[in-house]
Amino acid sequence: AAAGFTGCHDSIFESIQNEIALDQSGIRGSMGSIVEYGGYLYITPMNKGELFRKSAIANSKYGWITIKAPLTPVAISTDGTTLFMLAVDWEEGSGDYEGYNIPAYYEYTSTDGVNWGYTGSKYGYTENSSNLPSRYKNQCVSVTNSYGTYTLTTGMSYDTEWITTPAGNQNIGKGLIYSITATANTVIIGTTTGIYSMAINPNGSLAGATTKVAGIETDSTFTRDVPIVYVPSAFRNTIETEAPIYAYNSPAGSSGTTNEGLMAYFPTTREWNRDK
Repeated sequence: AAAGFTGCHDSIFESIQNEIALDQSGIRGSMGSIVEYGGYLYITPMNKGELFRKSAIANSKYGWITIKAPLTPVAISTDGTTLFMLAVDWEEGSGDYEGYNIPAYYEYTSTDGVNWGYTGSKYGYTENSSNLPSRYKNQCVSVTNSYGTYTLTTGMSYDTEWITTPAGNQNIGKGLIYSITATANTVIIGTTTGIYSMAINPNGSLAGATTKVAGIETDSTFTRDVPIVYVPSAFRNTIETEAPIYAYNSPAGSSGTTNEGLMAYFPTTREWNRDK
């Protein structure tokens, strides 16, 4: 299932800049998106089967709580008025999958972020989960702040190095861009080569990409895929060093499963570390 969902995923956390140890209590696992709804942030680590939420106006470490969900949640999305969630159950396969347990995906909705109702929609297993609703994919492809709207030019998160800015299109040249977010003075992107920050020029165009995000050098922390970067909407008119910034770092290689998880920066701690 994890291979089929990608959001708004692989990087190696060998160390944190300034020898800051990774917080082992943080939320671990592969995350397809961060969704903001009704004053909360929601995340669903795909291989943990849990749903977490945190106040969207929180600007300090910790505060995520577990929300009960039907079956095992694997992806979450919103259209602004409703939360959508895919949850997985396992059933005996047939045909080419006879003798195997295969996933079946059930869709639920919520308007309060706590209680979920089954929509009656069930999606059987296909390779790459290609039959699943597109709303669970490529969510973090556009962001708006006081300068205007910044968008990945194709509207997809896998095949572009370009961003449409209020001053025109720009090629960033730092690998394919998965996700985009912004503060009052910067645009931040998650790419196939790490996380980058770009200062916003007076006309809304972007300066060169740097690995110093929120004043902290991140190239030894985010070394490869960063599928998710997110600044809550309440802080997009706050300067970068004073805003909470969330990022999902997707490790590759032998340390992938032990080091992946939700990372965050907060002005109270002024470091990049796991959040929980």
